[in-house]
Amino acid sequence: MNKYFYLLSGNIDPARDTDKIHLDMLKETNKEKPKLVLFATASVGTDWHENYKANISNIFAKYNCQFDIIDDPNDNIAEKLRDTDIVYFLGGSPYKHTVLTQYKDLFKVIPIKAGTSAGSIYLGYHTFFAGKDDYVIAIPNMLDFVNLHILPHSETHTEDIVFNYLVNEARISVARIYNQAAIKIEISNDIQIVTTLMGKSQGMIEKVEIVLNNNTFYQSSEDKILNIAKLVN
Repeated sequence: MNKYFYLLSGNIDPARDTDKIHLDMLKETNKEKPKLVLFATASVGTDWHENYKANISNIFAKYNCQFDIIDDPNDNIAEKLRDTDIVYFLGGSPYKHTVLTQYKDLFKVIPIKAGTSAGSIYLGYHTFFAGKDDYVIAIPNMLDFVNLHILPHSETHTEDIVFNYLVNEARISVARIYNQAAIKIEISNDIQIVTTLMGKSQGMIEKVEIVLNNNTFYQSSEDKILNIAKLVN
């Protein structure tokens, strides 16, 4: 069976067109009514947590699928993940998702893993860019499934600073995902195929930029970027 990762930009909202991306991941399950578990642990404690869960619920209620949204890391996770086709980590703070890393072995066997914003960061390296002070910090206990540092929001001056630091000084592989875009990684017979998926933003352009080993791959349309090994652990 092929395995997939979906790394989505932030700001997932019913008003923004991410249906194409979500429907693609549902299609790859090859099931009439796939099962998803969505983790909202990263937004717990914020004043927008409940509205965010409601927005996510409204999005997935449109699709022919079964889904649970979980925000309690002690909520019988092993049972909830049984027979799950997709595990999806939602936005907020990557720090807060790390309470789930105790279930990493359970996540490994799920064929499709997705993340948006903090969730896409959580699937990747153990470093991420934090907030308004323009600095990079390290977080232990990230999942480290994907060999990328993810910058999951739009073109900003702050992200430019961090992107340049990561590429030119830290010299690690980085992916920037702009607006309603996603990186799809398919693993088939030890070959890893990277493609881009574009949703739709009002007045903004979807783009993906990946830097691997000093090579830059830049996309503003849906297409295959590259075949590469070792992008996924």
